[in-house]
Amino acid sequence: MPTPKQLPDGRWRVRVKRGTVQISRTFARAENARKWAEKTYDDLGTGKDPRKEQAKAKQAAFKLWDALERYRPVITARNPRSGDRELTIVDTLQRHPITQKPFAAVTRQDVLALLEEFKTQGPPPPPQKQLANGKLAKQRKRRPCSPQRLHHYRALIRRLYNVAHDQWGFEGLNNPAARIGTDICPPSKMRDRRLQPGEQERLLAHLPATIRVMFLLSIETTLRQSNVLELTWGQVELSARELIIPADQTKNHQPLRVPLTRAAVAAFKDIRPRRPKRDDHVFPSITRYELHSAFDAARRKAGITDLRWHDSTRAEGISRLFETGLNIPEVAQFSGHLDWGQLKRYARMVTKHTLDKLDRLQDAKAKDAGAPDPPANS
Repeated sequence: MPTPKQLPDGRWRVRVKRGTVQISRTFARAENARKWAEKTYDDLGTGKDPRKEQAKAKQAAFKLWDALERYRPVITARNPRSGDRELTIVDTLQRHPITQKPFAAVTRQDVLALLEEFKTQGPPPPPQKQLANGKLAKQRKRRPCSPQRLHHYRALIRRLYNVAHDQWGFEGLNNPAARIGTDICPPSKMRDRRLQPGEQERLLAHLPATIRVMFLLSIETTLRQSNVLELTWGQVELSARELIIPADQTKNHQPLRVPLTRAAVAAFKDIRPRRPKRDDHVFPSITRYELHSAFDAARRKAGITDLRWHDSTRAEGISRLFETGLNIPEVAQFSGHLDWGQLKRYARMVTKHTLDKLDRLQDAKAKDAGAPDPPANS
């Protein structure tokens, strides 16, 4: 029978070996070490491995809440630019009772019930914040989730279980979100909203000066909102007429060099300081919240409905580029899309422009067909 040995710090270590299995543990008291050694030796004789039992017990105590907390650094490391949205989803999920279940015990039915609840009632609201005057802020109401938002919840849970299986050593773990279909998370409808005649002028009349420039540059460059907010003067090459978006600021992790139209160059020159530093932000005083608040206020004052910043800037800019006659690779040089399947979600062409182009091509073809043959060379 193994005998505990005292260490220099006063604790007791005992090593149990039976067959090819060897296990050791350290205890504060020799009696506890001796009892553990006897039990472990007997268990190994019956084919039990205490290490596997401990691993199972540890996994049973590991809740979904703990897994979401451990997943936070994975989100930040994978995509620092857009990680805030996923971290918000983590915060929301951790407020739900399902996260108190053991991580390995969460079933497909649990996830289906969660998504159905979010679909009909909405996710649990954040706790009330205390204001500067000591009073509590007004409690937010639960609002049903859109199909796209439900997809984000399902996708995060699916990725979480994949990471746990592939990187955290949870072998044999079933992914409860892997086989949930479109009955619960239907695909989002492709939006076709564009700026209608007169809407751009009405919006610009009510937007603050700085955000008005951001709005116009977003249309001319088709940049995403986050790229505009993070833009620095070091990325603006006016002499070469291009913007440089590094790989860590794009969705597909590919660097992007966006051509600058003449209108974009003029807008940058109007707001450029005399000697800007390369690390200085082009729009240093504007936050995402301020941008959305100003745009929504201008939209309401202009009497415009069902219009988002994304509709009126990036999608509008891409559609206008197609209408000028640029082809898919040329438009993708602005937008950064790698295939037509992604780019076509933004191409919201007006039928009139397509018909006008078709008429011009047909007229040119008819003119060529009726033209006399050129004289032969003598």
